[in-house]
Amino acid sequence: MNEQAYKITSKQLIFILIGATIGVGILTVTSTAVRESQQDAWISILMGALPLVVGIYSMHLIGSRFPDLTFAEYCEIILGKWPGKLLALVFVVYSLAFAAIVTRLFVNILKIYLFPETPIWALSALILFTSAYLPQRMQGSLVELMN
Repeated sequence: MNEQAYKITSKQLIFILIGATIGVGILTVTSTAVRESQQDAWISILMGALPLVVGIYSMHLIGSRFPDLTFAEYCEIILGKWPGKLLALVFVVYSLAFAAIVTRLFVNILKIYLFPETPIWALSALILFTSAYLPQRMQGSLVELMN
């Protein structure tokens, strides 16, 4: 098997992060900000988006400096062995929590608008199984799309 086929490039990571951030942000953050901030919601949204944009840009710069390494590998190079492993672990835990939150929000939207009688666990399982299966099927086409 080609080991490169299972690695995400820095471009792919940026598109995944931007897509997930915008997708969840449009559906949830704006309504919460409007409810809490009322007429000053636009300021809250800008202040909340600024750290995300800076973080995404920083990850892009670091990823382009180390194009052949994974996130965990360049964390170890930049921070050292143990702090790098700790940061990689924190990133994995954060990614799992973020995936759980996004899945739950998406399931709620599906349940409200399309499938009011379908149990939440069934919709969640469908999304998670599809998410686990999809990268294997799109492996070659996604790499071609990003290059």
